[in-house]
Amino acid sequence: MSAAAARLGVTTKQVRRLALEGEIDYAARGVVDATSVEQFLAKRNANRARAWSQETAWAAIDLLSEQDASRLGASQLSRLHKRLRSINAEELVALTRNRAARQEFTAHASSLDEIRSAIIDSSQAEQLLGLVQQQDVSGYISETHLGRLVEQFSLIETRRGNVTLRVISESTLINGKNIVIATALDLAESLDMRERNAGLNALATALENFHE
Repeated sequence: MSAAAARLGVTTKQVRRLALEGEIDYAARGVVDATSVEQFLAKRNANRARAWSQETAWAAIDLLSEQDASRLGASQLSRLHKRLRSINAEELVALTRNRAARQEFTAHASSLDEIRSAIIDSSQAEQLLGLVQQQDVSGYISETHLGRLVEQFSLIETRRGNVTLRVISESTLINGKNIVIATALDLAESLDMRERNAGLNALATALENFHE
């Protein structure tokens, strides 16, 4: 408890309140889960920067993927071009955090392949970024299809499950090119250093290419 308080720069009473509110987890009675503390800390730090809207975030992803970004008006697009030429990978991650609403679920292991085929799967993009495909499912789904998927596969929402879904609006278009940049952003938010580095390196390269 005291270690978590020191890491977050708060009192132990505030740590208990954060646990009560579900912001962090207990690993055992009186023992705070270190991973949940780091996740909360990363989220808190990211929230200090004003994020772009989902529309602007996906326009940025499209530009870095060499895709059409005409969802924005000419003046907005011009400002976004200029902004992308002035930021680094970590700033990009913070600015685009509203690109999707991240939710985690637990599903029966036997249904994972079916779930993977029902969403916009990130596994191929992860492999392109140098990672080995994991058994857990990760990908994107529109907000109108989420409820049906949850019901079909009896998904149980949890903090750390075997299915991670990023919920997007129906108007957001994801294809074989922009899914790579989107996945790189997802990986860059990971607490796993190998995943984080793979994501940040890909984003740094995309930004460097955009500058040229």
